[in-house]
Amino acid sequence: MLRSMDLAESHGYEVLHGIVDSLWLRSTARSDAPARVVEHISTALGLPLDVEGTYKWVVFLPAKTTGVGALNRYYGVFHDGELKLRGIELRKHDTCALVNHVQAAMLEELAKAKNASEFMERLPRALDILRGAAKALRGGLVPIRDLVLTKSVTREIEEYSVFTNVVAALKHLEARGFVVHPGESVRFAVTKQSSRDPEAKVKVAEFLRGDERPDVQEYLKLLARSGETLFAPFGYTEAALVLDLSTTKVEATVPAAGESLARVGVGYHVTA
Repeated sequence: MLRSMDLAESHGYEVLHGIVDSLWLRSTARSDAPARVVEHISTALGLPLDVEGTYKWVVFLPAKTTGVGALNRYYGVFHDGELKLRGIELRKHDTCALVNHVQAAMLEELAKAKNASEFMERLPRALDILRGAAKALRGGLVPIRDLVLTKSVTREIEEYSVFTNVVAALKHLEARGFVVHPGESVRFAVTKQSSRDPEAKVKVAEFLRGDERPDVQEYLKLLARSGETLFAPFGYTEAALVLDLSTTKVEATVPAAGESLARVGVGYHVTA
């Protein structure tokens, strides 16, 4: 990797990032054609290289535990409009539909930017998408099934020492005659995070009626976390975003009995 970086710099490129088998380079006024760099490195090191694509822009994200640059967390847009995503909620299997939908909508807005400058101009619009989702959530317009989380079971129920949401879901299932073993997963919506009663704390997805009320603050945290994931390099933290999303004026209205919910654009609205 270090030799590859040296060779890339000898061709007039600035090295932005390098991980495992990938190298990100930024061209300068004296850069050679990408094909020449690939040919030189491939020949010198005996490793076949390809140009995966040219980015309009790319954002490298810090590790959540240390705050320093992570090896596999980034997102960007190629010149053909294709998004490249690694290590964010949208790429994970345990994220609820609401967070996936909102993060995808924010990325879709950012993908319209042709360069880093336009990216920064569109960042406030992406944040407005996040705020719009928070308004819908606080207004009771998000279907409970869009808030279902999927979590892996790592041990037998009696081996857990902390009463987590997973444990509550397992107890919920156990009371109904279902046993979930390590290696399997449970799906549930959080209805009262602070409760010590399994039946109040979460609702298992398979038994949802559709009229349950979620723990709004808990899902605001998840929305804020998804915003921090994308925008941490620009100074946005989960704590600040939670405050923002919690205090934004709610314009949505709670649906009346018998009304159905439909997803439209970046938010939710009531349809007859």
